[in-house]
Amino acid sequence: MLGSHSELDPPDSIPNSEVKRLSADDSVGSPHVKVGRCQACYPEPQIGNYPGLFYMGIEIVSVETEIKSFLTPDALQRYSQWYCFDAIDSTNTFLYSKLDELKDRSVCVAHTQTAGRGRRGKPWISEPSKGLYLSVAFDKKQFSAPLEGFSCALGLSLIHALKPYSIPLTLKWPNDVWIDNAKCAGILVEIFSSFIIVGLGLNFLTPSKSYSNAIGLESYIENVVDQVPKITAQVLTELDKSVRLFAQEGFTPFVAEANHLNLLYNRPFTCLINNTEVEATSGVISADGTLIVYQINGEKRICYSGEVSLKL
Repeated sequence: MLGSHSELDPPDSIPNSEVKRLSADDSVGSPHVKVGRCQACYPEPQIGNYPGLFYMGIEIVSVETEIKSFLTPDALQRYSQWYCFDAIDSTNTFLYSKLDELKDRSVCVAHTQTAGRGRRGKPWISEPSKGLYLSVAFDKKQFSAPLEGFSCALGLSLIHALKPYSIPLTLKWPNDVWIDNAKCAGILVEIFSSFIIVGLGLNFLTPSKSYSNAIGLESYIENVVDQVPKITAQVLTELDKSVRLFAQEGFTPFVAEANHLNLLYNRPFTCLINNTEVEATSGVISADGTLIVYQINGEKRICYSGEVSLKL
């Protein structure tokens, strides 16, 4: 969900201990880099009053109001700053440009993105009315626990949000959500000096074009487009719960469930370790958020970050 930046201030240095933590769960593409102030300019957001968002032509009065009507009281109190767009290059990039103005749990939601991006710079298809394109900024001061496994915990929060619909969801390390052999959601985490920006992409309808296997929720949720405000609120509610738990206790409370829903367990896949492609027969998510890779030759390796490809 991150777009490009024309000019960046020099990055701040990061202690070696933090570099190790960030690379362990692939929170950022280059864990040794912290980006500075964004120079991009954006139009004023169309807060809660634009047509067609998520509804494929059915006009709604207020996106913000629609979503808030389904939030729990606790979550409603925490999500106090909203930016809603009909179209934007990237919800993550917009929040990045507002770093000096953000509050904890500032929300940016868009009908479509023109330059959406997933992990490791890959494009994220963001077709109008077909998905949830959402970013939330979290104040770093609330995190007393290290960030190892954070992206995995966020993936689980998406699965929790969709639990009422009995969809056979699994977690593909580190943070993708899959249905059977296709991806339905992804997460991009970017860490800055004062905020962590979490970008979420969820396919409500199967994209008409994609750079990888993709699937929507239309086969599992009847009239899914009509339920988008409710589902969005469920995503925000579960995200809030997971972040509050993780901030205090780290990845430990999430490890068992992450492995219970682990798509890579007893599944052949390939991954890159030290720029070398490794053939694996199974993967297990460790207590520090890394992936324990069981190779065909019986040896075990640790994958801290990188691409994992299933053999479908």
